Amino acid sequence: MKLKIFLLSLTLAIFSCSSNDESGPCQDVEYGTKELQKYGCYNIILKDNIVLMNDYQIIKSQDEFNALSDECNAIVPFYQQDMIVGRYEVTKTVTAINYKLIKDCETNNWNLTVAMTQNNKPANWPTITFSRVLPKLGEGETITVNVIVH
Repeated sequence: MKLKIFLLSLTLAIFSCSSNDESGPCQDVEYGTKELQKYGCYNIILKDNIVLMNDYQIIKSQDEFNALSDECNAIVPFYQQDMIVGRYEVTKTVTAINYKLIKDCETNNWNLTVAMTQNNKPANWPTITFSRVLPKLGEGETITVNVIVH
């Protein structure tokens, strides 16, 4: 009798556990970013008075963007998007830049990885300016930009 109760309890315990547990760990989400070319800017040149070295700036309005560059006439819909502009020192020619934007599900903050690929030729310019248009940051959300050069 005790064996039957034990087997019945074990069977109930096994089948009562669900493999469809929806309260499991959250998943980070990757989002797309856009080039400024989509908005009419093919080469962003920062104004001489902009001191931005190995750093980035979040642009949240057209006025902020216009204060940053005279050469680029992009019209970005800042009511639904923000922009990241950064400048990074390089010693060799950058042949490609890839971007990956992830929203962290636990902190609700954003992480942008900027991966620059270099070749062995000396750089024509000592700095690279990068920019991306991304989804509008919510109230209290932050973004971290990690630049990887390889």
